[in-house]
Amino acid sequence: MRPLWLALAALGAGMPAQAQELPAGWAQLYDVQFVAVSGGGVPALVLRYLAPEIGREGGSLSYDDVAPELDEICNGDGILAAASVAALGQPIAEIVVTVMDRPIEWGTADPEATMFREAYLLGEEGCQWQ
Repeated sequence: MRPLWLALAALGAGMPAQAQELPAGWAQLYDVQFVAVSGGGVPALVLRYLAPEIGREGGSLSYDDVAPELDEICNGDGILAAASVAALGQPIAEIVVTVMDRPIEWGTADPEATMFREAYLLGEEGCQWQ
């Protein structure tokens, strides 16, 4: 669990209450999770952001509006966090970027929520969309 908090520190976001806002201003870092891969694979790093503007009710941003930003998140915060964790001996091969219109507890479902998610493999040239 220690690498998770160091990754958060590298992002400047120790807890959701201290969320880092994206330059575009439409989302804030909510949390970072490690997801174990079955079969002994390399864990994924999941960055979850709050973005109320993607909500079905009252939101002004569609998936098409935010999709290019998901790539930027991975190539910015994602690579920074993955490098911080890798320096501590925990390699990361995949980064998942999730934006959601409301806080959702990890591992739970909320049928009223809007959520966009993209997965990326880490390559020599940064994040490669899967």
